[in-house]
Amino acid sequence: MMFPSTTAGSLPKPSWLAEPNKLWPQWRLAGGDLAQGKLDATLLAVKWQEDAGIDIVGDGEMARQHFVHGFLEFVDGIDTAHKVEMGIRADRYKAMVPVVRGALSLKGRVHQTEARHARAHTRRQLKITLPGPMTISDTVADAHYGDKRGAYQDAVDARLFGQTGYQGPPQRPRPRREPAPGRVGFGGVVLGLGSMGMAIGATAVVVHPGDSPGQLTFGAAVLTILIWVVIAVINVSYARHR
Repeated sequence: MMFPSTTAGSLPKPSWLAEPNKLWPQWRLAGGDLAQGKLDATLLAVKWQEDAGIDIVGDGEMARQHFVHGFLEFVDGIDTAHKVEMGIRADRYKAMVPVVRGALSLKGRVHQTEARHARAHTRRQLKITLPGPMTISDTVADAHYGDKRGAYQDAVDARLFGQTGYQGPPQRPRPRREPAPGRVGFGGVVLGLGSMGMAIGATAVVVHPGDSPGQLTFGAAVLTILIWVVIAVINVSYARHR
């Protein structure tokens, strides 16, 4: 499989579960019926995707009234009962949003129930979509920390996602230049020529130790061979471990 298929995450909720075609739909069930209805809709979403041939299925976000606000239901310090109007995405549009009124902390595992339910009913790869720190901080009003791009953002990063403050972009390792196939690098040329010179010089000293050529003895022959073998091993080792 070259390109596995998936969806963005959110799928239309059944009309018996929530109001259709609305950004913040009202639930049409309550209490235990709502809890069971969310699980039933999650199972339907998984089967819809399987029937469509989707490779990586999701929960369809059926248990959430809103992508971000569904996450916030698992966060302490959020006031969802007294929403305020706020500009979203640099005031591209306005919406009624929850307000941070206390220190942020997670109540428990976010979307654990529907994730486990979906996992139990499919053998395909499963994904659960979650909003990131920037999306959360940009979709919730702050009345506690007082510094939207400082303390508030740091609290969202650390308390909800276990991240420390922004330390700049990650350092990327410098790419290593590899010689093209069939070409010898500059270092290899220098090592090869130097080794060749050393081998020739050492051979000349062993074979002709004085001013006049001497008779090549067995010991000199063995020593000459050893010199060339050692230098060859050094060159091969360098080539293999570059």
